[in-house]
Amino acid sequence: GKKFFRECQCHTIRTPLARVDNVFEFNDKQILLEVKLNVALENNLIAQLDQYIKADYISLSNDITKIICDFEKEFMLVMDVYSLYKYDIKSGQILKMFDLDRINSLSDIFSEMNKICTE
Repeated sequence: GKKFFRECQCHTIRTPLARVDNVFEFNDKQILLEVKLNVALENNLIAQLDQYIKADYISLSNDITKIICDFEKEFMLVMDVYSLYKYDIKSGQILKMFDLDRINSLSDIFSEMNKICTE
């Protein structure tokens, strides 16, 4: 089945109109990904990310019948044109994981993702 979805509606009573850019499956986990031009210049980014990761359930793409409740809720990823970041819900911090310039192959991506998902 499909492993990557875009513009996914995050549903809670508190946030009626929150859409995370992407949801993808990695190592049997559904992981949220928000894409920005430059993370350092974003205002209220943590509040925005909280709307997504604290959702009760998510509609995948525009198909309201495809919903998930069991997605990664301890962290989500944020990417800009320079780096990949991990938003850690417990600490409330956005942590830089690696610069995109370090990625030379698909295996580099899998290696970095395995590190992120097992921390």
